[in-house]
Amino acid sequence: MGFSYSVPLDEELKLSIYDLIIKPIRDQDRQEGLLFLQRLLQGAQEVWQDITSKIDSIKDLWSVDDCPDGFLQYLKWIVGWTKELDHITKNLDAATLRRLISVSVPMWKRRSTETSIIDLLSTLVPARSRIWSWFELRWILDTDFIGLEEWRGRDPWILGPDDPYWMNVRIVDNPAGTINRQLLKDVLNLMRPSGERFEIVFLRFLDLFEVDGDLSQWQEYGGTLAISPVVEEGLLKLLDTTQQEGLCASVEGADDWGDTGGVMVTARIRWQTGGDWVGPGLMWHLDPDLLNGYYVQFDPGRNYLLMGKITGGTPSSIADTDLDPLGITLEADRWYCLRVQCVDNGVVNVIKIFLDGEEIIDTTDATYDQGNIALWHTINADGEYDEIEVMPLPVEIETVEINY
Repeated sequence: MGFSYSVPLDEELKLSIYDLIIKPIRDQDRQEGLLFLQRLLQGAQEVWQDITSKIDSIKDLWSVDDCPDGFLQYLKWIVGWTKELDHITKNLDAATLRRLISVSVPMWKRRSTETSIIDLLSTLVPARSRIWSWFELRWILDTDFIGLEEWRGRDPWILGPDDPYWMNVRIVDNPAGTINRQLLKDVLNLMRPSGERFEIVFLRFLDLFEVDGDLSQWQEYGGTLAISPVVEEGLLKLLDTTQQEGLCASVEGADDWGDTGGVMVTARIRWQTGGDWVGPGLMWHLDPDLLNGYYVQFDPGRNYLLMGKITGGTPSSIADTDLDPLGITLEADRWYCLRVQCVDNGVVNVIKIFLDGEEIIDTTDATYDQGNIALWHTINADGEYDEIEVMPLPVEIETVEINY
């Protein structure tokens, strides 16, 4: 608000009406009156204290923490949320409005930057989200200047439209309909830098591993793996090469992903240790208890991408692919973007797997139709992951355009 203040704890009115009476009368009241006068004035004293307390509470109207819920609608005006923006704030509950007011001053100072947009969405929606500005899209998509090496495991197809005036926002709405999509669009319209348009893509899951030690969205699958995952420096690290390690999503509805007709899973992966038949990968349509599902795995020793299914924990191949004819050489300590599209056409699953935006595998199978996702690596290998997102198919998209 531009200043700070503190309210003394246990603040009391120090004055007493009884003490204002001259001493001879008070002495006589104690000696002969059985404190009748003191008891008589107690009611007036309480009224006085109540009035003084209300006067003292006026300064609480400026405090984000202490302001009564009923006055937050007025406090928000002071930090820029005037009547013209009531369509955004009028239906917010008191806790959300309080959070909005608390971040408003720094937010307005950084308005229209990617960071301020994400911070505001986290406050109002709230949900995990990310944003690709048109600067980033142009930098990645302009292949006249950026080659496969410089993509660093980014999949240009997945980032958004090839239009320099669009910004791509990805936000988790899990289960579908959890977030207020109208509020989301109103906020983005307010925060857009100038004439840019927003494409909003609704995800079921997103983790960028930005908070050290945050494994709140994950759990071990199978229930018997003694793994020691680490989240630090923006990475999920599964580095124990003496055993297979894996984590599956632990969020509401994860076991049903794909039931809308399909699912797309995208992750950035690298490794330091791998060899023949061993490496990191990801799973989808996974039953974590029965260990049934599909998998895709890097095989850097033979330069293969392995794709198959797991039944009761036992893998079997569906479409292993030699990468040599495609001019791709798998290398340690290099980021790769692995994207899986699995669509149920009513008869079988049509499965397509992309590596850094290039289609590597196109196959079908009808064994599993929905399930969880997992990040994992085999024994004698390790894996590092710096992002993963799960998107329903067909894709759920809304836009905020010029004349919104």
